[in-house]
Amino acid sequence: MTKRKNFTQMALFCDCSESRFRQNFRKKFDWVRYNLAFCREKLRHRIAIAIDPSYIPKSGIEYLYRDAKQFAGLTHCQSWKRESLDFAFNMSLSSINVVSFFSELRHASSCL
Repeated sequence: MTKRKNFTQMALFCDCSESRFRQNFRKKFDWVRYNLAFCREKLRHRIAIAIDPSYIPKSGIEYLYRDAKQFAGLTHCQSWKRESLDFAFNMSLSSINVVSFFSELRHASSCL
């Protein structure tokens, strides 16, 4: 089975025809009304909160790994031993943490 799916392939797995998939795909769908109806029916008196993660600022862990890969050789260890890999990863990530700490410390002292 290929990774890309089309309406013909979708029709193979259910009783609907390819044309029905195409017609329904072209229709507009009101997701807000659907979610409200679903919550009223299923949750009743309970409260559900959904947060769109695209509005949440990054935590900083992504930047740590990015910087460790670019500047501290996170992916350059060629050992197969677990202890050696642990040491290499710890040194890479720790060095980035130390540099960022001193950078923030220097920035804070210059702002005083």
